[in-house]
Amino acid sequence: MKYQLQIFAQILLTFRYGRDDEEVMGLKLSNESVLCVEQIYPLLPGAPIPQPLTKCQEVLMKRLGPNAHLVNLKLNHAVPASVRLLPAKEYRGAAIGINYDLRIYAGKVYE
Repeated sequence: MKYQLQIFAQILLTFRYGRDDEEVMGLKLSNESVLCVEQIYPLLPGAPIPQPLTKCQEVLMKRLGPNAHLVNLKLNHAVPASVRLLPAKEYRGAAIGINYDLRIYAGKVYE
């Protein structure tokens, strides 16, 4: 069976307003929102042409070799800033505040 590999990138915003250890009986003290999802490999027809590389990107592409691919994800300018709240009591769980996560998914599409 023949397949094609596809890779997707996703930016996830997590707003946590309570401690992990206070989540009981299905009560979840955080909200998650997917801000951006894009297929990064193979490039889709009509995908925007990458802009000229910055100096940092040039250095990274040289160090990572010929199999490196440039990924450019755009966020809306209205997204909130990353904020971290420090609880009064000692706490070692997930950070309270706003966090951004970059997630990369790979999958096979069978023909």
